[in-house]
Amino acid sequence: MARNLTTLTPRQISALEALANGESVAGAARASGASERTVRRWRASPAFARDLADRRREGLRQAGAQLVSAATEAVAVLRAVIADQESGAPTRVAAARVLLAEAFRVAEIEDVVGRIEEIEARLS
Repeated sequence: MARNLTTLTPRQISALEALANGESVAGAARASGASERTVRRWRASPAFARDLADRRREGLRQAGAQLVSAATEAVAVLRAVIADQESGAPTRVAAARVLLAEAFRVAEIEDVVGRIEEIEARLS
């Protein structure tokens, strides 16, 4: 979760949440009740930009966790298709393969991030 949310105003937090959820500057302005110019100025602020990046990373972590947990279902689909002698489900197999590939990619990324965090901890 973002570190500096306590230093942001409620309107800035509303804009940050909107931006983190994929809204445009205009959408974030509407959500926060601020002007687009103000949202752009907030976005240029180092603290706001850090919080926004943190929030987006957290969203990606959560999505990655869901993807990894869905990998079990993908394996079950592959196993069911393999076991089904009459299976004509190339689309399901292709989807399961993609899901598995992405799950392994997320696991690799998490491993790299963990290693980087360890290195950063040693350096500080």
